[in-house]
Amino acid sequence: MENKEFTFIIPNTTWFGKRYWHNFPYTEALLSAVLKQKGYSVKIIDANINNLSEEDLEKEIREKNPKIIGIGEMSLEYKDCVHKSFEIAKKTNPEIITISGGIYPTLSPEIVTKDKNVDFVVFGEGEERLPELLKSIETGSSFENLDGIAYRKDGNLIIKPLIKLNAVILDSLPLPDYSLFDMKRYMNYGQKFTQNFQFKQLPVAIIMTSRGCPFECTFCSSREIYSRKIRTMSPERVLREIDMLINDYGARELIFVDDSLLFPRKRAIEIIDGLIERKKQGKDIV
Repeated sequence: MENKEFTFIIPNTTWFGKRYWHNFPYTEALLSAVLKQKGYSVKIIDANINNLSEEDLEKEIREKNPKIIGIGEMSLEYKDCVHKSFEIAKKTNPEIITISGGIYPTLSPEIVTKDKNVDFVVFGEGEERLPELLKSIETGSSFENLDGIAYRKDGNLIIKPLIKLNAVILDSLPLPDYSLFDMKRYMNYGQKFTQNFQFKQLPVAIIMTSRGCPFECTFCSSREIYSRKIRTMSPERVLREIDMLINDYGARELIFVDDSLLFPRKRAIEIIDGLIERKKQGKDIV
């Protein structure tokens, strides 16, 4: 039976005594835009910025009654709130299909796959794998031809290793869709020790214009997620996203979270020139 609905859950990072982690919803917004292009309706249950309790999350799930949920996971440090969210979802409705993805499951598949509340895992980049997985789930077709996923068949765990490590063409991606998020709160919040800790003015937004890094820093997971090959968005694509953040959401400052923003040099200069031109036009952005 065809199902064209998908719900992202963003777990509350303060559960289990952890500090609140203000994570800009770039990945969820980008995947939302990708899924909408594929004909899906997308919903968000944001337990993090809304500080939902476990009971609140259960109530939200009951009210929205999702058929398929996905949780993107950023680090091992916050895995408990992620797994608790999957547990709550299955407790609310055992028929909910649950999908895990992101940095944590990609780097620690042996941990995430132990959770019987997780039906599927997407490793690496999700812009192509998630729609392919959802299509297979919808049609009831085999998962054999998919790479970078894990699933259970007849009670046995099957892991399909990553093959296409850097297949996504960045210029082909739609602009992130932030329409489902409370962007005033996301862009006007200051917190030490997050990726937006060095901003000078609000509202502040995050943008990622390239993927991959040629270096091998021991503390970084970039090469495991995106490989050592650097892929870039064109300056035109980058500036379109910047215009959207300025015009639609009032961004006054941007933080580039690229691992290799200055490679190649010519592209970086063209992006900076574009920002200077917008400054000349009176758009107040650093």
